[in-house]
Amino acid sequence: MRHLVLAAAILLPTITASAGLQSSPPDPVAPPSDVPLRGPGRTLVDGAKNPELIDRDLLVASILGSKAMPASPSEREERVLRSFAKQLGLGREDTQILRLEMIRLHADMAPIRARLQIRRSGVPLEDLSAFRQVRLQAYGRLLELLSAGGRRKLDEYIDQQKRNTRIVTGSESR
Repeated sequence: MRHLVLAAAILLPTITASAGLQSSPPDPVAPPSDVPLRGPGRTLVDGAKNPELIDRDLLVASILGSKAMPASPSEREERVLRSFAKQLGLGREDTQILRLEMIRLHADMAPIRARLQIRRSGVPLEDLSAFRQVRLQAYGRLLELLSAGGRRKLDEYIDQQKRNTRIVTGSESR
């Protein structure tokens, strides 16, 4: 009898754990898009339902800004860029174009970053605008330099990111 109790004590947690692995809990229910969120004037925009409400330029600027790298990148920065190019499905030549443009973008953003670090209190609107503009210029150059297939893949990736984006718009009253 003791052996039966011991066997049950060992097997029961194993069976329960394996049963838990087979059926995953349901995903938490997200609030529907375009509904007010905490505070007046705040709305959740779901790109899967309303991709036209996602600012494409801002999304492009964000994506490219996160991939910018210095002229002497670390191995990690190189891996991130190669991974991004692979995710896009770019060939070797288009990957090299992307790499060079991300190095150029990093250099173009450096003076703006320096100005932002000097100020420390508040970010002037013109610096935010300039930061966004240099990223959009990099996107424009990429569209000119990449092969037709590379351009298509980059734009498909951006459209996919729009569909996967959820943002809260508006601001709370102060």
